[in-house]
Amino acid sequence: QNAKGKSHHLTHPRTAGHHIHPGHFSMKIPGQLSAEINTLTKEAKEKTKLSRAVQNLQEKVQLQREAGACKRQADDLSHQLYTRLREIDAERERMLDEIAEKLNLTPILTPLFTIRWDVAA
Repeated sequence: QNAKGKSHHLTHPRTAGHHIHPGHFSMKIPGQLSAEINTLTKEAKEKTKLSRAVQNLQEKVQLQREAGACKRQADDLSHQLYTRLREIDAERERMLDEIAEKLNLTPILTPLFTIRWDVAA
């Protein structure tokens, strides 16, 4: 706690505010990838729109190339995102299989002793 009585949580600077789970390695968090994809898509649309308004042919071609580059980057990030989501799903399934296997224990009956008796008439 600090001097004002508030708690401080220690986090890695690159992961502040985000939870990193086992198996994450160096991949970015899916939410971050989605935000980058959206940003690149908007940027590509803006450059395409600007290219239509520009009169200078050289500038128009340059803006169209930049828009194409942004679209390619967004496509690459989308591919990374879906690949990572598939990896997460596979890891989740593996963990569920492990849990199910641990819960699927069959009891073994081992006789400890035998009791015999006779009914006397």
